[in-house]
Amino acid sequence: LKEDKLFADCTDGHGLVKDLEKNLDAPLKGKKLLILGSGGAARGIIPSILQKMPEKLKVANRTESKALLLKKELESKVNLDETGILFEAGSLSDDFLLSDSFNFIIKSTSISTQPGESIGLPEALFSGTKLAYDLFYSVEKTAFMQEALAGGAEKVSDGFGMLIEQGAESFRLWTNLIPDTSRMLNKPID
Repeated sequence: LKEDKLFADCTDGHGLVKDLEKNLDAPLKGKKLLILGSGGAARGIIPSILQKMPEKLKVANRTESKALLLKKELESKVNLDETGILFEAGSLSDDFLLSDSFNFIIKSTSISTQPGESIGLPEALFSGTKLAYDLFYSVEKTAFMQEALAGGAEKVSDGFGMLIEQGAESFRLWTNLIPDTSRMLNKPID
């Protein structure tokens, strides 16, 4: 058939950005962000984050070579020199993490999805952080969220809002209808 075509999209980044900017009132433009992890989840959200023109984006991963590879891949697709966005990649070492302060810290790793499990981040990392966001969603605060609050983060959130918003975007792509997500997001956020 003439009309048959394939279409693929990752709506994770759209969902995260919408949750951050609309639902959590956390605009990304001109802000400093740290993303923990450089796997598929990070790859899915970073392009949408870069479109919002943060001042700086730093990616930290347990395996530094994976973070550097992600940076190289993204730089081949986005001319960061034109955008003026500072983009760094490195390890989860205290030196790398504590060389900046961040408005937002986003955890995109599978570490600390179990109660009591910790990434082992320095507590000082969260000092001055407006929002620590865990892509993992949970009824209870994740270990990352608890550590962020103990370290001085003003607010924490899990990825439930991202899940809802990326699902709504997928629905829009399929049907061209935009669902109202407000009732599904009726969830207290610290």
